[in-house]
Amino acid sequence: MLRARLTLKLPVLVVGAVLLTAATVAVLAISIGRGILRQAALEELVERREVYASAIDFYIGGARGLIGVTADQPAMREFARHWLTPPRGAGGPGRHRGIPARPRGDGATACRCVRILDAPQA
Repeated sequence: MLRARLTLKLPVLVVGAVLLTAATVAVLAISIGRGILRQAALEELVERREVYASAIDFYIGGARGLIGVTADQPAMREFARHWLTPPRGAGGPGRHRGIPARPRGDGATACRCVRILDAPQA
């Protein structure tokens, strides 16, 4: 009887050990796979962020260059001086050479713009 029990216990023990090993390997494989996938996703996000940042930097640099070149033109300075500054002795803010009243009021912003355009370039 003892032998019968031992012959039953041994295959059950071997099958149990195999199932436990298979379950442990499966859990480890899933865990390692998820870690690898998470790392790959994070690297892709970092790469995508760097691509967007370089594109934005490129467009901002182009806009800066365009504004700098345009602001250096004498015609733009004259335009700013002529159309954005209020006339001397005008009855009130907002009307200048037939332009309708500006919603901003006193023209302080326009004066700042003219000062910026007239500033010496370094």
